Amino acid sequence: MKRLWVAALAPCAALAFTTMSDSVYANGSDEDCFVVTGSANARNERVSRRRAAKRLAEQVAVHMGDPAGVTVSPTRYSCILEACEASALVCHPR
Repeated sequence: MKRLWVAALAPCAALAFTTMSDSVYANGSDEDCFVVTGSANARNERVSRRRAAKRLAEQVAVHMGDPAGVTVSPTRYSCILEACEASALVCHPR
């Protein structure tokens, strides 16, 4: 029974890994992609989210260099109590 579970889970694990790596390199191998984040801790979630978005925009501007051909994914927010983090995927052509 244990071998049957291993035989059933191995293809699932391989599929999950290839799907994950395809999503990271979805833009092709001719681009360098990285995650840029901005975080903030304020008196409430709304203020923290706004400050985190502002810091993220500043970091994207710093890392863009030449804006020609740069793509930025939609911003994702993650908040715990009053602390928020904004992140986005930024890709440059090589």
